[in-house]
Amino acid sequence: MDEFMKKHFIKQKMMRTVVYSLIPLVIASIYFFGWRALLLQIVVLIGGVGTEWIYEKRQNKKLSEAIFVTCILYTLTLPPRTPFWIALVGIIF
Repeated sequence: MDEFMKKHFIKQKMMRTVVYSLIPLVIASIYFFGWRALLLQIVVLIGGVGTEWIYEKRQNKKLSEAIFVTCILYTLTLPPRTPFWIALVGIIF
């Protein structure tokens, strides 16, 4: 996994620190709102990284680790019962 990250992502120490600091919030959201919160997080993460990959591939650039921060923060602002398609449209735009 580490080799994959080095090969495809720009190393950004600050963004990685922010992701680590958001882990307790993600765990709390799973505790309070159930597994649907985790599933919504996964769907948004796949959609966000996929969209970022498409746009960065066109410009021959590496992906930024900031997309993980964006996806986590975006999902934490959504109600847990948000339909997946709405969350995907939001993270794409």
